[in-house]
Amino acid sequence: MDNSSFLEISGLDPCNLGHHSFGPNYAELLRLPGGVFIMNRSIFVRRGLFVAAIAVASAPLAATGAFASTHSGTAPSSPVISSLTSSNRALSVAWTDVNVGTVTYKATASAADHRSKSCVTKKLMCTIHSLANGVSYSVVVVASNKAGSSAASAALSATAGVPSAPKSVQATAGVTQASISWSPPKASGVSAITSYTATASPGGAFCTTTATATVPAARECVITSLTAGTTYSVSVTATNAIGTSPASKSVSVTSN
Repeated sequence: MDNSSFLEISGLDPCNLGHHSFGPNYAELLRLPGGVFIMNRSIFVRRGLFVAAIAVASAPLAATGAFASTHSGTAPSSPVISSLTSSNRALSVAWTDVNVGTVTYKATASAADHRSKSCVTKKLMCTIHSLANGVSYSVVVVASNKAGSSAASAALSATAGVPSAPKSVQATAGVTQASISWSPPKASGVSAITSYTATASPGGAFCTTTATATVPAARECVITSLTAGTTYSVSVTATNAIGTSPASKSVSVTSN
């Protein structure tokens, strides 16, 4: 057996593998369908192959078909959307997934009075194109394999054409104020960013920077009128001609 072609799942309990219980005597090498081997308390799985663990005794393997049924009979679970990023007439969606093996994903964007659009991939992200700028879309992801399809993921919504959220927000405390800085969004959407707004919570105090015809909007400002000793959560949004981005990840700052 070429070990470089296999993944080893070791240290298994010989009396309780999968849904079957067997005695400890299965030291001999057993070959199962699809490139799977069980030997000495380990399951060796050919790389890239999804395997539902099945235990066998060292006696002759009589029902090998049961393994193939276990392997192919389970539809994937639902992915979880982790991010949704807007750009010009497009939304880029990424997700996490616990499924293994060959899984195909379909992300679909839907909006009232607009045709749904999708992207299909075997990766954990894709971009849905040909959307209408300024329209808010609800996006879901479905995972599929040979056994069937998952339920749709929980939906996330975003507006096509607006900027994505600003990044790397930092806050420095001052006397009843806080100096806020940030990095530009990954995508500015359909047009240049016209302004940024940093907002402190609780209380809603904010500061805004605005672009001119020749100078882009500054990426720092000072939020004033804060209460000394109070801890605030600060986030930043970016705005262009289409609309306003989601809020950035927030940071905490305690005013002096």
